[in-house]
Amino acid sequence: MALLSWLCSLLVSHFHVSMFFGLAFTSAIRNGSTSDEQVLLSFKSLISYDPQGALASWDNRSLHFCLWKGVTCRNQLGKPRVTSLDLESLDLGGSLPASLGNLSFLQRLHLPQNHFQGGIPEELGSLSNLQHLNLSFNSLHGSIPDSLSQCSLLQNISMANNTLSGFIPSNLSRSLSLQILDLTNNQLGGTIPASLGALKDLVELRLGNNMLESKQDRDWDFFSSLPNCSNLRVIDISRNMLGGVLPISLANLSSDLQQILISWNQISGSILQGIEKLVNLRYLDTTSNILTGTIPSAIGSLDRLETMRLRRNKISGTIPSSIGNLSSLTILSFAENQLEGGIPPCLGNLTSLGLLSVAENNLDGDIPPSMGSLLGLKQILFAENHLSGNIPDTLGNIPSLVILELGFNLLSGLIPSSIWNLSTLEYLDLEQNKLVGSLPAEFGVMLPRLTHILLYNNKLHGLIPTSLSNISALQTFDVGSNEFSGKVPASLGNLKNLSTLDVSDNNIEAFESTDWEFMTALINCTNLKSLHLGFNDLSGTLPSSITNLSATLSDLTLGNSKISGNIPMELGNLKGLTILVLSNNRLTNTIPHSIGSLKLLHILYLNSNELSGEIPTTLGNLTRMNRLYLQFNKLTGQIPLSLRNCKEIVLMVLAHNMLTGHIPKEIFTLSSISIELDLSYNFLTGHIPFEVGNLVNLQILALSNNKLTGEIPTSFSKCVELQILFLGNNFFYGTIPASLSTLRGLDMLDLSQNNFSGKIPEFLESLPLLYYFNLSFNHFEGEVPRGNVFDNVSALSLVGNDKLCGGIPELNLPPCPDIATRKTNHSRSRILVLSATCSIVSIMLLLFLFCLRKMSSKSKSTRGHAQEESMKTSYAQLLKATNGFSIENLIGSGSFGSVYIGNMNYAKHEVVAVKVLNLKRHGALRSFEAECRVLRNIRHRNLVKILTSCSSIDHEGNDFKALVFELIPNGSLEKWLHHHDRTRSLTLVERMNIAIDVACALDYLHYHVSVPIVHCDLKPSNVLLDNDLVAHVSDFGLAKFITITTDSSELSTGSGTLKGTIGYAAPEYGVGNKVSIHGDIYSYGMLLLEMFTGKRPTDEIFGGSSNLPDYVKMALSNGIMHVVDPELIPQEHDVNAEDCCAQIDYKRRLEMECIKSVFEVGLSCCSVLPTSRMQLGEVASKLQAIKNVFLRSFSL
Repeated sequence: MALLSWLCSLLVSHFHVSMFFGLAFTSAIRNGSTSDEQVLLSFKSLISYDPQGALASWDNRSLHFCLWKGVTCRNQLGKPRVTSLDLESLDLGGSLPASLGNLSFLQRLHLPQNHFQGGIPEELGSLSNLQHLNLSFNSLHGSIPDSLSQCSLLQNISMANNTLSGFIPSNLSRSLSLQILDLTNNQLGGTIPASLGALKDLVELRLGNNMLESKQDRDWDFFSSLPNCSNLRVIDISRNMLGGVLPISLANLSSDLQQILISWNQISGSILQGIEKLVNLRYLDTTSNILTGTIPSAIGSLDRLETMRLRRNKISGTIPSSIGNLSSLTILSFAENQLEGGIPPCLGNLTSLGLLSVAENNLDGDIPPSMGSLLGLKQILFAENHLSGNIPDTLGNIPSLVILELGFNLLSGLIPSSIWNLSTLEYLDLEQNKLVGSLPAEFGVMLPRLTHILLYNNKLHGLIPTSLSNISALQTFDVGSNEFSGKVPASLGNLKNLSTLDVSDNNIEAFESTDWEFMTALINCTNLKSLHLGFNDLSGTLPSSITNLSATLSDLTLGNSKISGNIPMELGNLKGLTILVLSNNRLTNTIPHSIGSLKLLHILYLNSNELSGEIPTTLGNLTRMNRLYLQFNKLTGQIPLSLRNCKEIVLMVLAHNMLTGHIPKEIFTLSSISIELDLSYNFLTGHIPFEVGNLVNLQILALSNNKLTGEIPTSFSKCVELQILFLGNNFFYGTIPASLSTLRGLDMLDLSQNNFSGKIPEFLESLPLLYYFNLSFNHFEGEVPRGNVFDNVSALSLVGNDKLCGGIPELNLPPCPDIATRKTNHSRSRILVLSATCSIVSIMLLLFLFCLRKMSSKSKSTRGHAQEESMKTSYAQLLKATNGFSIENLIGSGSFGSVYIGNMNYAKHEVVAVKVLNLKRHGALRSFEAECRVLRNIRHRNLVKILTSCSSIDHEGNDFKALVFELIPNGSLEKWLHHHDRTRSLTLVERMNIAIDVACALDYLHYHVSVPIVHCDLKPSNVLLDNDLVAHVSDFGLAKFITITTDSSELSTGSGTLKGTIGYAAPEYGVGNKVSIHGDIYSYGMLLLEMFTGKRPTDEIFGGSSNLPDYVKMALSNGIMHVVDPELIPQEHDVNAEDCCAQIDYKRRLEMECIKSVFEVGLSCCSVLPTSRMQLGEVASKLQAIKNVFLRSFSL
């Protein structure tokens, strides 16, 4: 039948050709091949791949070439000439011959979806009749020939999906008939030619997925020219490297425009204003740019719009209710922006909608029940917002729902029973909420199509349903951090596609050996990659069946589960493991040598057990390992030399064991160690190898509490990234080497309980970040330096060094004798035999010197006063520096004045901050005087430095007073916490550092200046951050100088009435109490809670008797995840591709433990009873300890 059909087709084609060409055609057949035939044969000769035999007819010489497959001819001047070559999707491979340019009557060259390689022949420019050129979906490379501009009749150029490079020829504008230009998915670079605007008939411009650039404003000239293309319907410039602001509004483009694709570039600015003029728009995609502004309400008039993707930008404001008018919408995505407010209930009017995504914004309020009216909806993506209330029952009415993502919100209550009726559901994400209740026993029967179940970190309880085994397609089951109890069902072994099983941090039990049967059952899950069972009450011993789990298993975490017994010897069978966590259990005996067979292992946690014996030398086989935790065990023997093979290791903690011998110098050749090397609390002997200088990126080195000896190697000078150095409780001797002066980033230095001697080097006072320094119980002598850490008694320990003297008074050291006194002591016997005459002369000389000194002091006092006066600046200088105190220079204002940027070269500061006091405000003069006193007395790395002052008359004859500060360039903490235009959010460690900085600054004001100072108005806007995110406390406009009495720390004068800002001011100020340092501590506590919750004390959620401390206090008992600033919660996309679920889970848990400790400190500072508040020196120490524990457990 097929053969008959082919013969009929051939006869019909032959008949048509014969009729068309008549006698001339018949003559041509008799006379043999034409020149067009030779071109086609040349084309055929370069075809190297034809698996379907598509060109078999071309080999039939008895068949006229006009009858060959894909060839169309027409009679031209009495001869048949080729006008079309159409070989689409024939799986042909080869190259294009230059002779194609000889087909002078060719109008259509259509070769898409083949495997043609090589370049596009320049000779195609000779095809003066060519109208259609389609070479898309091939493997062509090289540049687009400039000669194509000679094809003036071209209407369609399609070269998409090749590997073309070079530039887009600007002379394509000569093809004035061009309607379609499709160069999508190539490697074209350079700029888009502005000349394309001359193509007035252009309908489709598709340039997406190339490497096109726009580095300067003029590179956008092509866009400015597009309004000339009045027929334009499609513009696709997505997935390029276009940056900057669009030069014109989208509203200026053709009103016929139907599709706009500018996604995946770096385009900034606000582009949506006026878009309602594009009345025919059907498709709008701006995904992944840097667009700002709001969504205009007028966009609701685009009633033909079917797809609107605004995802991953910086669009702010609310979702306009007019969106509910877009009845044609099938896809709506506002995800990953900065939208606020609630989800408009009117979105329930969009009955054609198939996808609705508003994930990763700042939306709050309830989920509107009207969402249940969207019966065609397949995807609801609302995750990572601040949505609260219950999940609406109406969502269970959506019959075809496939994906439901509501994770990372504040949703509470029961999961509606209607959700269990969504039999089409494949992806269910409700993690990180406050949901309660249990899973129905028939869960697996009701939702048989599920592939992913994410219920992590809620308050769900009950048993894990055995019916899960019915969900045959299930890949992920994550119920970690809930309150599930009972046993892990052995029926889970029926889930052949299971990839991730996480039941960690629950109340799962396995007291009997039969309770571990699930482990044997999981052997059947051959696709299992992640198994997380940690933080449960498993007890018992690990079954040997664990060693027979899937070869694909990469993450195995069983930490904190009360497991006892041995680590199975056959654990080395799990060849695919990258993460193994067995920490904080009761494991005994030795570490199996077979662990050395886990060649892919990256992270090994065996710490906090009762493991004994030596560290296996086979660990040296783990060449990909980057973190090794063996601390808190009973390991003995020496550190194996084989660890030198772990070339990728960044952290090694072997502390709190019983290791002996020397530290192998080979360990210090591992330059990859950058986070921490902790060998403390062992019995190591010998010297620190000189090779320690190889660890140029190391941040933490702990060798304390060993039996090490020798001097500190000078090679430490190369460890310039070192932040913490602990060498205490050893037998080191010698002096502190000058080479340590290069460690400018040193935070903590402990040299205590050794045999160091000599003077304390003065360079230590210049280490800018050092806030913990312990030299206790050594043999240091001489004068204690002053400055930085030496001025902070809470950060410095010198006890047990009997020959030290001087320093700040709080150290209670004896004064250092001067040179004259020492000489007198050495020559006491000689003085006793001096004559009376010499004694009289000496007395007269002393009187003379006393008078001379008194005169000199008076002179110095006069000079000092003159110098202080000369340091002041004039009104004229400040007027010029601030451009006449212009609004452009204004950077902030407060109750006592305004702050301007000033451009003046003062004390090596080219740019300064000028605070002009508002003298009309009551108290401003007093503020000025107070800050001038601060100018003379305060110097601290965490306080804004006051450079000079100005007390003068302005140009109108009014009193003028101003202070000049150093300019802190990185804005205020307020901006970093709350402003939507910030470039990124602060990390946990950065917030910890800032909190410690502020505590140190206030502690200095309270206890380390001659007259204690109360700040009185501590809040995020008064904490400024420099380029290194070091905090500087500013604005002493309310500072009160106090005199500490024997009974209190209150202000001795009650002249001030302002005592801080609402929300931060201590409660005792509200009843008329005097300001005190305790008030500053309360303000600090509020600031600390704000930093880690992201909530201001005046947030609208705190109404009536509720406040921020109560909000946090309640969370400490109910789970803090719900009150932590969402920016601090690590997400899956924050982790490198090589990392995995175990790392995410552990990081979440460790961060939450850290933040919980911070909350406890903050609540102590916010105590209602002033005298119960923690002193800020203790606060700084506690926060530092919390930070160190976190960094040691899991480095960021």
